[in-house]
Amino acid sequence: MKSSRQFSTRVSLSLASMAMLANTSMTAAQSAPATPTDAQEVPTATADLEGADPRFATHGFVSPGFDDRLLGDLYGSRRALADLGLDVELLATTDLSASSGGMEDFQTGQYLLDLSITFDLGTAKLLDGGTIFADLQYWNWFGDSPLGVGDYWGWDVMNPVLGDEIFQLSELWWQQKLGDSGVTATVGKIDSNRFFAIVPNAGPFLHVADTEPATMLGYLPTYPNPAFGAMVQWQFGGSEPTDTKWLAQAGIFDGSSAAYNTSTGSNGPRTGNRGLSNMFDGGTFVIADFGPTWNLGTDGWRGNATVGAWMQIGETIRSTAVGTKVVDDSGGLYFTITQDLHDADDSATRFELFSQTGWSDPSKVQAEWSTAAGVICRSPFAARPDDCAGFMAGVTLFSDDPLVYTAPGSTATGGNEGIFELFYRFQLDRGIVLQPDVQYISSPGGGDPSAVDGAFIATLRVEVAF
Repeated sequence: MKSSRQFSTRVSLSLASMAMLANTSMTAAQSAPATPTDAQEVPTATADLEGADPRFATHGFVSPGFDDRLLGDLYGSRRALADLGLDVELLATTDLSASSGGMEDFQTGQYLLDLSITFDLGTAKLLDGGTIFADLQYWNWFGDSPLGVGDYWGWDVMNPVLGDEIFQLSELWWQQKLGDSGVTATVGKIDSNRFFAIVPNAGPFLHVADTEPATMLGYLPTYPNPAFGAMVQWQFGGSEPTDTKWLAQAGIFDGSSAAYNTSTGSNGPRTGNRGLSNMFDGGTFVIADFGPTWNLGTDGWRGNATVGAWMQIGETIRSTAVGTKVVDDSGGLYFTITQDLHDADDSATRFELFSQTGWSDPSKVQAEWSTAAGVICRSPFAARPDDCAGFMAGVTLFSDDPLVYTAPGSTATGGNEGIFELFYRFQLDRGIVLQPDVQYISSPGGGDPSAVDGAFIATLRVEVAF
């Protein structure tokens, strides 16, 4: 279950990190406001990198245009801020869920308030190619506990599985493009899942499976535990929009959240609510990946592939129903691939495919293998061009080592957990989204034999971008 999960995004996304974070610069702000149509456009920092890997520069979902927010342009104030390089957005997300099966039936609600600020230093005429980003988050729940499913991978990416509310400055980083070299450096408190192990086109699924492999849960510094660190990206390849581009990136982060603390006998403290004090005092997390972004033909059909590796340097303690075990230098591999089945300028019904797979050492990490694949349908009906729908399926295979993993409420090891999810996302006016979602999770938490019945979960997500 997501007891060892660290949100994107997540945020990516974040969903926190996922559906609401500003991408970066607003180059249109350099020109004087014109028509209302012009005022609602907020181009991103990747506008000059057409055809680029979507993870390059500030990965994340583009901040909505002024006309796609509940408060609009606020009588021109947002345009005025955009002229200064500033974009401020508040996203409120509420999930209302009911579950049957799993460890127990429940009805629960969760909400996340996410305030993000992006400052384009180039637009402000302070430093070309520089961006500062900050993200303040508040999460809480009501009704029954959202932990009743008993799953491992995480049925709702919003749920930090900490039990208590969270209120924290999740991200504060500076990113700098180094001229025309194709190199970008980022330093600060970062949600690493905004850049690493992310599926670029996976869409707004609730389940964590479209955000990161189960094999990295508890290690990857992401929501609710982003961490201080530094990373570098290098994009290279052809200069034309349809040319294949390559992206290589690497990062080093404070790994204290997954580091064995001898004074407490457990892992931690978590990095999400920490500042600079005692940074890197427990462990270090390193990660790197590499891959191309391509176009099949001259009009689009973009695809992307990434292969990556990660390691938690230092000790991590494993506590199961059988006993405890301290392991050194946990690590693993991951692979993602996506493919759009449409031209870049196609506005009709179109489909996008995605898949991600992860592996980790089963003598050290609870989940040995995980894989997920799915399809997104955008503009499913001509009358609803901004809607989308999606289906995803995935499975996690668990370690057979009883000192590394035992299923919830059991001493059983190994086994698997399957997930199936279907959603439809209604994009309404003024930044309001309604998203019905249904999931089925088989053998939550795994174990062979499994001690937990499969769970059906129905959710209504409500998003409001202010």
